Amino acid sequence: MMASLGGKVIAGLIAAVVLSGHAAAGPIIFSAWKVSTLSLDECKDHAAVTLRHFGFQDVQKLESSVFAERAQYSATIRCATDIKAVFIVVAGPDSDVCSQFTGLLNDNF
Repeated sequence: MMASLGGKVIAGLIAAVVLSGHAAAGPIIFSAWKVSTLSLDECKDHAAVTLRHFGFQDVQKLESSVFAERAQYSATIRCATDIKAVFIVVAGPDSDVCSQFTGLLNDNF
């Protein structure tokens, strides 16, 4: 059940990034997810700190996610506390850089 729901959440996040104005950063999108038992507030606080640590700016805490940008790259960390998961999505023009940012954010969250 969690894998199926997780896949739907990832698909929704990707669609949101693509359909929003933030997708102008580029067509390459990488994603990852991990289990988390943090509360929503703890998760969003940790997401903001993690994004800032890796040079992302204009950090915006939303209802259940945190969005930030770094040059041509956009990142969103979604806190799905109801299913004890965190989803990380990075979009930008270079697949190697998107992959690196996704890995760094995922490994250090």
